[in-house]
Amino acid sequence: MPNGDDKNLVRFCAALNGFRSRYKKWPSRVVLEPGYIADLRHILSKADFAKVSAVVQLVPKKGVHIRAEGDGSESYDYSLEGFAKEEPDIDAYKWFGLE
Repeated sequence: MPNGDDKNLVRFCAALNGFRSRYKKWPSRVVLEPGYIADLRHILSKADFAKVSAVVQLVPKKGVHIRAEGDGSESYDYSLEGFAKEEPDIDAYKWFGLE
């Protein structure tokens, strides 16, 4: 489990990667604790945060750590599932252009 300053960015991307691995598409939104959004704003530059929030909706909700969701019933809950066993074909960092 990541524990550095960017731990919540790593967890956030792990949820997206897990969703991508499972469903072979990207989620449309990520439901997460409001504090995680604040951390992402702190960790990422304004330009990078804008890239992230332009491609995936960030939905603050207390009691939900990080859950990537699709338009239907698809979901990947990082807090329950952790890192996916299978790597996605495209990593979330690359999807966002954060390499």
